[in-house]
Amino acid sequence: MFPRRINRVESLLAREISAILQRHQERIGQITGGALLTVTGVKVGRNLEYASVYYSCVGGKSKDAKSWIPVLEQEIQPLLSRTLAGRVALKKMPKIRFEHDAGFERADRVYGILENLRRQDDA
Repeated sequence: MFPRRINRVESLLAREISAILQRHQERIGQITGGALLTVTGVKVGRNLEYASVYYSCVGGKSKDAKSWIPVLEQEIQPLLSRTLAGRVALKKMPKIRFEHDAGFERADRVYGILENLRRQDDA
């Protein structure tokens, strides 16, 4: 499959998955302890077999966000697949897998370290 087409499919899936998750935020909030789930990206395999949905979360019990993957795949993945099949015209709908994107948490931790260093230099 062509890289340009894969990029377009990834963008389309990210947009649609974000819209679906937003519509079902109350149900997701029960799983995540009130945390806001955000889709940070989607990567699709070359043969459209799988789509990895990268998510991040803010608020609630976001400390254990990585442990939500089995629950998300069991409870949210069927809803996503069903809804996506009706909204996205693809010959083959990829199987959705969730991956926690810890980039924001790492960036926040680095920012905290830099702030501590700045305060030490000022003192």
